[in-house]
Amino acid sequence: MFRKLIVAAAGAVAMLSVAATGQAKAAVLDFVFIGDTMADGGSFDITKGVAITDSNNVVISLSGHMIGLGTDAGLFGEISLVAPGTAGFGSWNWDGKMSASADYFTPNSDSSGILFTFGAGNVGNLYLANNPDHQIFLSVNTDGSLYNPGDLGTLQVTAVPEPSTWAMMILGFFGVGFVAYRRRNQSTALHAA
Repeated sequence: MFRKLIVAAAGAVAMLSVAATGQAKAAVLDFVFIGDTMADGGSFDITKGVAITDSNNVVISLSGHMIGLGTDAGLFGEISLVAPGTAGFGSWNWDGKMSASADYFTPNSDSSGILFTFGAGNVGNLYLANNPDHQIFLSVNTDGSLYNPGDLGTLQVTAVPEPSTWAMMILGFFGVGFVAYRRRNQSTALHAA
């Protein structure tokens, strides 16, 4: 009986994993950007960033908090996504894609990254530079002028596991616990005999 149960559970897990890999899903990415201090003594950080992407890594929802430091203190606000192709942002180049891969944005492209607004009419562009060093920059427009290349910094991105991943992990823990329980009961029964 126990072996039939294990075989049935293994078959169900295999079918679920095949079904899950057959379709690409959206991803939830937590991110933080820490800007290096610029020559003018200012820098920008993004904290509590969350990007939700579709199956093509296009960001469909974006939130977080932009903070200006040093000479940029006083420039802050919640970030809000600007979708690719939005009118009024002609001098900015972005494809709106982000992932948890090594480069985070589209490599070898002059239009990588995400564009967002923050504060009172400010615009930010977080992107991967099209250079051999694969540097991450944050360009900011606070007074109508584009600061380019922007604030060099460190981007940390973490993919948040999907609920199905958590369910499979918890099911695995229950399975391991059940096997340990059965082994302990079997060894107790052998010692009693």
